[in-house]
Amino acid sequence: MATTFFRILHTAFALLVCAWPVWMYLGVRHLAAPEGFWQEMFLAGIGIWALGSLQVLFLAIAIVWVLFVWDL
Repeated sequence: MATTFFRILHTAFALLVCAWPVWMYLGVRHLAAPEGFWQEMFLAGIGIWALGSLQVLFLAIAIVWVLFVWDL
């Protein structure tokens, strides 16, 4: 049986991995520094299309992983 510390550690890691696309988007947005409306729209579109789908995938994997670790 896994200890509670092990379970909490794996849950925290799953949440960190799940939030990784948001951090990547914010970093790219900070480095790109969009100035106009169309630059903002392009960056938002790329963020929603690429990173949003990646985050949904990571969320599904994280839910399965946490359920496995907590034996639910």
